[in-house]
Amino acid sequence: MLRIPREIKSFSSPVWGGKPSTKLVGGPMYHEVVLETNLFPEHIAFVNVIKNGDTIYRLSGEDIKFIQRYCKQYDSANFFVIAFADKSGKSLEGQVISGLNTVQSDSIDLKVELVADPAGAGGAPALPELKAYAWVSNSGPDAPVAKFQPRVRRENLIAGASGIVSINNVHLLADGRERLRRFHIDGGANDIIKHLEVKRDGLTVYEASLEQMRFDCKRNEKSPQPLWFHFDPIQGGFILSELFSTAHQRELEFRFTLSEAAMSLPCIIETMEEQAPTQSAAVNRKAG
Repeated sequence: MLRIPREIKSFSSPVWGGKPSTKLVGGPMYHEVVLETNLFPEHIAFVNVIKNGDTIYRLSGEDIKFIQRYCKQYDSANFFVIAFADKSGKSLEGQVISGLNTVQSDSIDLKVELVADPAGAGGAPALPELKAYAWVSNSGPDAPVAKFQPRVRRENLIAGASGIVSINNVHLLADGRERLRRFHIDGGANDIIKHLEVKRDGLTVYEASLEQMRFDCKRNEKSPQPLWFHFDPIQGGFILSELFSTAHQRELEFRFTLSEAAMSLPCIIETMEEQAPTQSAAVNRKAG
């Protein structure tokens, strides 16, 4: 079997307002980490995956469910899927390219931040319960090796005006090693994002209206979420070929047309950072 399920050791005592955590064992590639819990999405303020001190994944319970719905992944109230590898890929290599590759010396923490007062959500359990398991590929000479490190984060992008708003800080790295997998932007209660144009060094490399974006998502078997704009270059499933490069000489600009002013645009950004080509592979093959 390429992918096998593996139990993750118990979380430290979960309490309301606490940050229960556990360790992921270094060595395998992590395709998915699955939380099993009695909590509602609104009870989970954030889920963090921290690799060697670097937070590479930070989303709320609501955000995790949002991505599951957009990708049309089967959902159950008691499970939250932290997906690294992308099952929408039409090839095995495309699916595992973003798996979380680890070596035995890595320190990997899974930390869940719980809300302090769950009373706002009806039927909140008296005590939170948390356990987790992961789908992994074991290390060895024939194991898949990720070429990228996944990173998923929530941000608020500064807007401040109606009409065309230009944003040029979607990417974190200036050296072109970062690729956009998906970029989800919240249009607010009035669905204010009407059009997106992306320009690299003055050349238009993407352009779509809200209606065109939703049509294309649906015919590529995605479920566009109400009030959101999805920039999804890999929706066709050819992940290796269609990852959006952030490399540029002068500027990489996302130009949003807004129907009304907004101080900020909340968003979820899924990126992949290119890794040294042989570093992880060499260590994992020694370990195997």
